[in-house]
Amino acid sequence: MNKIRTVSFKDTFEIDIDGSDFNLHYTYDPGERETRMEPGCDPYVTIDKVMISAPDINGNMVLVDVASFIDVSMDYDWMCEQILETLNE
Repeated sequence: MNKIRTVSFKDTFEIDIDGSDFNLHYTYDPGERETRMEPGCDPYVTIDKVMISAPDINGNMVLVDVASFIDVSMDYDWMCEQILETLNE
């Protein structure tokens, strides 16, 4: 059953890509209803950060934002679709 979400919110989503665990920080927007004057829009997700766990200089595990360092071929649209599918379950 699809859940109807009516407010924007921020959350995280864990995903495995090629054997690496990523923690996606995202913003969900519920979209807008169609009206007589406006076509409206579907719900969507914007990925704010792409985090991984990595050891710091002291060996402690910390989250590191790797969005600016990852391969540009990483499919952000696919990641957003995975989040939306999970939200609709």
